[in-house]
Amino acid sequence: MHYNIGNEDHKLEKAVNLVVILLIVSLAIFVLIALLGNYSKIIGYIRSANLFFILLAILSVFFGYILRFFKWSYYLRKLNIKIKLLDNLATYLSLYAMNLTPGKLGRLLNAFIVKRLSNASSTEAASAIIMDIYTDFMGAAVLGIVLAIVLAPGYYYIITVALIDIALISPYFILINNYTFSKIRKYIGRIRYVKRFRSIIIRYIIHQEKLNTIDTYITSIIFTVPAYLLNSFSLYFAFRALGINSSIFKSSFVFTFAQLIGMVTGVPGNLGFTDISLVKLSQSLLSLSYNTAAAATIISRIASLWFGVVLGLILLTYLVRKSARSRARFR
Repeated sequence: MHYNIGNEDHKLEKAVNLVVILLIVSLAIFVLIALLGNYSKIIGYIRSANLFFILLAILSVFFGYILRFFKWSYYLRKLNIKIKLLDNLATYLSLYAMNLTPGKLGRLLNAFIVKRLSNASSTEAASAIIMDIYTDFMGAAVLGIVLAIVLAPGYYYIITVALIDIALISPYFILINNYTFSKIRKYIGRIRYVKRFRSIIIRYIIHQEKLNTIDTYITSIIFTVPAYLLNSFSLYFAFRALGINSSIFKSSFVFTFAQLIGMVTGVPGNLGFTDISLVKLSQSLLSLSYNTAAAATIISRIASLWFGVVLGLILLTYLVRKSARSRARFR
């Protein structure tokens, strides 16, 4: 199969540059959050934070990634995509470099990496990536509503979370289903500007339909909900790092609710919306001061967002260079 390696690398390079810029934006948001309170006090809290609990926050997020890696591997098996175990793990973790792109859709560029390391086409890899994004949102939505029903102090939070869940999942539900696929097959040849992409779209639909089954969704939820719970523990460990004994599950609800608010906006990396929501929800639901909530927010976002993005960038760079060396050997 012929494909333009240079063009693929150029797209990946542009995406990486965007992610670096958005990391700088994220840092600016941290600074803004600190400036809205007592800047010196917030920085002092962070400097004196217990490193052991910060490490636990990062580890809880990482173990969540590992759980979701099993879900990813399940998708590849269903599509008969074969990659060596360590390359597959590196490929999956490299997806997190694109968590700062709108709706995580920058992850689709990693289809080029999957294609180079396996027997798969880009459309096969894209179908696995789309399903991974969708079921990530589903996992967060399920965890959010369960925690809201069990822990929320009133119906307001339950209704709000339910509405966010519907808004978050509905677009994917409408687009990724067999009825929609049948309509696309029927009309795609009649649309002037889409007609030339017909073969690519049809191939994508064929691969997506292999994943669009009840057992796939059940398996995805089994892995994704506990993974998101582990991710939410980063806020609890951030509190512990600051010497605050908060309820682990109340902290998880605050974190998950704030994440859902950020997700539904479609803003890259949920930047700003999740950060401010974490601060405000920590104040209102956990009765913390602004300065303490701000310090905990910054620590938890470093663990739950920055860690994954930086790790993903490192592994994405490694995989691109590895594939370049492989191509050089066969020239």
